[in-house]
Amino acid sequence: MSELKHLPKSIPAKDFEFQIDVVGKLTGERYHGDFKCKIPNNRMQANIAKHKARLNAGYDATLDSGTKNMHHMNAYCTYTITSSPAWFLETDYGYDLFDIDVLEAIYDEVLRLEEEWINKVWPDGQLS
Repeated sequence: MSELKHLPKSIPAKDFEFQIDVVGKLTGERYHGDFKCKIPNNRMQANIAKHKARLNAGYDATLDSGTKNMHHMNAYCTYTITSSPAWFLETDYGYDLFDIDVLEAIYDEVLRLEEEWINKVWPDGQLS
């Protein structure tokens, strides 16, 4: 079993809050609201992978990259977003939106917060 080196004595908070205010490029609709997300643990990572596989429905080799990317973003947000505006839940975590840039903005913010967390936990960039 490998050991993680340089792990701080106390792990920083794994829950975050953020806001978005995005105008969809296709529809021109404004999407805004407060979100909460958390760093995915092993179970969540597995659920993200399974959810993405269900969305791809075995067509990984034939789906276009844009669709596969949308499926990944949707799966990731489904398991990392813990609180969101009603419109986000009503659109199945962005899956039913016409504006992909809205889902991208939310996903990018979740990843940005996750990267900040990783940099706090492992400031020298060494995960092991």
